[in-house]
Amino acid sequence: MMSRVSVILALAAMLGPIGNLPTCAKTVTFDAEKCHVDVPDDWTQQNLPGNQLAIVNPDQTKSFILRIVAVGPNLGIDNASFASGVEKSMTANGATITGRTTGTLAGLDARIWDATTQAPAGAVYDRMTVVMANGNAYALNIQRLGGRPSQDDQLNSIVSSFGFIGAPRPQEPKDPMDKVGFYIGVFVGVLAVISIFKWIRNLSRRRS
Repeated sequence: MMSRVSVILALAAMLGPIGNLPTCAKTVTFDAEKCHVDVPDDWTQQNLPGNQLAIVNPDQTKSFILRIVAVGPNLGIDNASFASGVEKSMTANGATITGRTTGTLAGLDARIWDATTQAPAGAVYDRMTVVMANGNAYALNIQRLGGRPSQDDQLNSIVSSFGFIGAPRPQEPKDPMDKVGFYIGVFVGVLAVISIFKWIRNLSRRRS
């Protein structure tokens, strides 16, 4: 279950403009999982089970989702079977993967996927960034209707605000982890697709 969420209001105007974020933002903290992220104060939180946070902007054309999945201490972000599992579940459930890359987030190595899903309202573009630490996989999805989320300053600002409470405990990858890594990847990918379609369903209802 999601840990106690603490919300701290901060006036971003005191820090100067950050992309096109609203003037106020709030920090959402997962105490047990030792992480936090800043989200716009005027976005609406959606109901998702477990260690997940989902928010949408006022006109529901953009969303951000954070999911935290326990993977144990021995699975590393470089595990190829984990990546294969993510992609298999995403494509099997209607998403088209359009890009794969690596990067860094909160000082850790990250895997990044770009994907597109067709919806009645138009194409939904998704970018998922995954890092691993503290025995968890932290998956951050930014989604945008009709445009690539990686080109949106507001969505990028949310992702870049993600951080850890204290120094994250590094993973200690051990071989073989292929079978476990694959099925964990499938699970992470399925959660990503579920979150996309939940948002599409809500968007379709709002516009019908």
